[in-house]
Amino acid sequence: MPDQHSEGGRQGLLPGAPRPATPRGVTLIELLCCLAIISILMSMLLPAVMKAYNRARSVVGGIDIPRAADRVIERSQTYCIANPRFSFTNKSDFAVKCGIDPRTRNYFQDASTAFVPFHYLTPTNAVVLTFRYGKNDKNQMAFTRGQLTIRREQ
Repeated sequence: MPDQHSEGGRQGLLPGAPRPATPRGVTLIELLCCLAIISILMSMLLPAVMKAYNRARSVVGGIDIPRAADRVIERSQTYCIANPRFSFTNKSDFAVKCGIDPRTRNYFQDASTAFVPFHYLTPTNAVVLTFRYGKNDKNQMAFTRGQLTIRREQ
């Protein structure tokens, strides 16, 4: 004869009795496993993304540097002809006085650009501006005070 607590082989389920607790939501172990998997995938993906970013940055920088240098020379010559007693103390001073456009100014203000302060009495063969560009800044364009201040007729 069946027990009063068992109905057809199911024991402990009386009407109105509490049901056994079923897990709801995500356990801490599952959450930690997901975070570990995501972090492993990110660690594998990040070096490839940075390599592609640096390669694209060096290609774009190498294409625009000669044009940016031409704009800097043109603006510098225009300023120096209009102001014969010119004097430049730093990169920012040079960029502001010569009115270099914002896009070119970004290249010019870059840390890989070397600038030596100069004025109208500085010898014309003194190198005062150097742009470094390309992969690992291996390429460079150097300009003398004469190139930046004296306009040559073509």
